[in-house]
Amino acid sequence: MDELTCQDCNIQYAGQYEVVLIKGDLESPGCITRLKEVMVSISEHLKAQCTLRVYFALENSNKKIKHNVINFLEQLESVRSHKKSIRIFWLYPIGNNKVEHLGYFLQTSFSMTFAILPSY
Repeated sequence: MDELTCQDCNIQYAGQYEVVLIKGDLESPGCITRLKEVMVSISEHLKAQCTLRVYFALENSNKKIKHNVINFLEQLESVRSHKKSIRIFWLYPIGNNKVEHLGYFLQTSFSMTFAILPSY
């Protein structure tokens, strides 16, 4: 199994799925730059007919995150043609309404399959 990592992101290739876990604070300095580097890595290591699963596990839900996550998802659109599908999973702390609302916004704004999952 190949594994590519950066400070805030982790990519693993397992069987039929390419899994991307995005964790930490999206407002940290340089995080979006690192996300862009990860997208380049995804593009270079695409596997035919794979489903790309993206898991967001973020530490805060401030309004800047909305912009940063949208920026990242727009980049995902650029690799969509190489994939069967892209599934987005939003892991959020129980009771965090801001993150839940953001998840709903993203689900209705992008045509990707999107699920909001509680994290414990």
